Amino acid sequence: MKKLLIISFLFCLTATAAAQRTANGERLAYGELNWTISSVGVGAGMGLYTVYGYWFGELTFNNRLERDAYSLEEVYYPRLCVAGGYMYRILNDHRRTINFYGGGDAFLGLEFLDLYHSLSSPVREGLLVNGYKEMPLVYGFSPRAELEWFALPYVAVILNIRFPVSFGSKFPGLGMEIGLGAKYNF
Repeated sequence: MKKLLIISFLFCLTATAAAQRTANGERLAYGELNWTISSVGVGAGMGLYTVYGYWFGELTFNNRLERDAYSLEEVYYPRLCVAGGYMYRILNDHRRTINFYGGGDAFLGLEFLDLYHSLSSPVREGLLVNGYKEMPLVYGFSPRAELEWFALPYVAVILNIRFPVSFGSKFPGLGMEIGLGAKYNF
């Protein structure tokens, strides 16, 4: 029994070498497409793995489309944000080929009313009179979950779900947002 415990202990000590793709201090870069029911967007970011997860900073652009209640016209509300946060590794396989993270971020950005100038002047003026701003400051937080699968030694496919809660906008949040992308460790 003692020999089995010693062998098990030694095996566990050597098992950490298999996880170099997400080792403490490894840098990462990623890009993703994200979408909700009413928006499509892109994001890019960089980060740093820690012992239990990774820190990240990102830049996102979402192109939200809403139907105005007064004119019944479709209005674009593009949003450009910077975010930073931490993802904690909840589950992983022995070699860290598949990792599941939970965490979140805080974001700050601008939301643009009619950036593409697709609205007629009366509708645009009506929206401004009804309390819409041309470029409100948007800020908030976003709980998220992420699944990371290393298809190649340093390239991973990522799938994430976010629930952004924003302030400073006519729209309190984007609802559930799904992202699909790729991550590169260097």
